[in-house]
Amino acid sequence: MPRALMSVEGCADKIGRMLIVNNMHDRKSKMNEYARAFIALPGGFGTLEELLEIATWSMLSIHSKPVIVLNTNGYYEPLKNMVGQAVNGGFVSKDNSGIILFCDTAEEAVQAIKTYVPPDTRYGLDWTTKVDI
Repeated sequence: MPRALMSVEGCADKIGRMLIVNNMHDRKSKMNEYARAFIALPGGFGTLEELLEIATWSMLSIHSKPVIVLNTNGYYEPLKNMVGQAVNGGFVSKDNSGIILFCDTAEEAVQAIKTYVPPDTRYGLDWTTKVDI
C-alpha cells in the first residue's frame, strides 16, 4: 500500500503480508513481482485503474499472468460491454480481449487461473534491455 493512502484506507495488520511502498507505480510493480494472478473485485476508480494497467501490461508482455474480474452480481457488465465495444471498434483485437477474464463466481475464477493460457496475439515485447537516460 502506498504510504500516503494508509491514513485514508487504513491497513489490516492481521491479514496476510502488508508491504508499504512510496507510490502507486511501486505498488503495481510489487503486485506484479509477487502475484501469480490478478483478481479485481468490485471497486472504484483505483481498482479500475489498476485492472486496466495490469491488463495493458499483459498485452505488452510485461507479465503473462491471469487477469480475472470477479463480476459479482453483474457489477462489471458495463466494463465487459466496453471491452466488446473496443473490439468492435478495432481498438482491441478479439484474441487480446481474452486477456481480461470475467468470472461470475469465485469457483470460476479459481478454474480460470488453473487453465489460463496467455493469448499468443500479445505483442511479445522484450523488456530486458535497459537504456541509459
